[in-house]
Amino acid sequence: MFTTGKKSKIVSVFGRCLRMLLILGTIVICIEACSKDEEEIKKESPPIAKPPGEGNQGGGQDTIVAPADSLEADVIAQYLKLVNATKIPGQPPSGGDGAIWNNVKDSIYLMRGLPVGDRVRFLHDPAINVTGFYVYVPGASYYYDVPIVPEESTDSTDVVNIDAEFPVADFKDYPISFPLQLMPYVDGIPFSTFIEPVEIDDPNDPDEADVCNSILREAQNFTSHEKIWQWEFTIHLYNDEILQVKAPGRKVALNKNLGGCCNNLTGQSVLAGSGGGGCKKNNPAPNLTWVEFNPHDGRTDLRENLFIYDNGRFQTAGKLDEAAIIPSTRNFCDSTVTLAYNIFDFHHNGNHDFTPGTNTMNLTFDPYQGSGPVSFLNQNTYELQYTCHQLILTRKDGEGGEWGFVYKKYVDDKSNFELEWYDNRDNPYIVTH
Repeated sequence: MFTTGKKSKIVSVFGRCLRMLLILGTIVICIEACSKDEEEIKKESPPIAKPPGEGNQGGGQDTIVAPADSLEADVIAQYLKLVNATKIPGQPPSGGDGAIWNNVKDSIYLMRGLPVGDRVRFLHDPAINVTGFYVYVPGASYYYDVPIVPEESTDSTDVVNIDAEFPVADFKDYPISFPLQLMPYVDGIPFSTFIEPVEIDDPNDPDEADVCNSILREAQNFTSHEKIWQWEFTIHLYNDEILQVKAPGRKVALNKNLGGCCNNLTGQSVLAGSGGGGCKKNNPAPNLTWVEFNPHDGRTDLRENLFIYDNGRFQTAGKLDEAAIIPSTRNFCDSTVTLAYNIFDFHHNGNHDFTPGTNTMNLTFDPYQGSGPVSFLNQNTYELQYTCHQLILTRKDGEGGEWGFVYKKYVDDKSNFELEWYDNRDNPYIVTH
């Protein structure tokens, strides 16, 4: 039985417990309310990735962009490196299907971490005046307008340089692959459309190193196309500034200027040092006028391949188009000269000391007649970087200077891009400039 005192104590205790339960309940309700508020805030304000700014490779140290096929088109496009390109919103104009070819055999191959890309060359009829290229990553919200580089162009060939520099820290899995649309145009109107796969390889990828651990070719294997390195271009740098570029299809001048005199009375040309010694540049004889003009003679390397054999020997071999002055045609009264273009085969041999796993190689050329390779490869020590698809040789040139020689793995597709136009040409091919 409960007495009155006991009842009072029980009621008192029960009251205190009830107050504590009410307080705890209020706290729980507040916590749940705060949690819901935080969830609603999170739902209403998702974190926005900070876009890369000018001169910035990414949106911060915590920004990780997924590699390969999950890359968004705009992310890829912003890391393309194109010469003198203009960014244009939207999609490029629709293109035609004109008669034009490029030298991409299967893919455009790039190498991670190196300031060199790929020269994509387009061959066309000389009557077609290509003035630029539209470059577009399919699905992107913008594209690039890339003008031609006059130094890279001939009457039948134009070049667009493709390169990409992705943030080194943001990409873990190589190779990175994506499609790229190239549209050569004439006065802004696309002449033709190409969609080429691009692959970026990492020369330091251990998985690739297991497969591509050597650049050597079997010395006695004369039929296989394995380990044939096709010259793409040579670049001369000084303190990272490009001084000159040599490449297949680019003429190496033999004479920048041809000098002589014109007899103002007879209208006849007079060679320098002749005419009684009166044809002089600084003090020509009376009635003689000194004249200088560019004869456009030179050598154009159509193709050059490098074979590095497993017996310590190497060879460079290819075809050369040489434009030589016909002496009797030098006309200093109307500044013209006639050139004879002839195609020659050439090869140079020598020794190397490369062994798989090393990153340097010494080349020693055998004595040879005439000039060396148009690629400017010479007797020297070279640093090497290579993947399954590319080989880059680098040699130092004094303080701050260096030469880079870029080769691509040769792919035989039963066609010959470099000689396609030249095969239909007379040999010699006579042109007056």
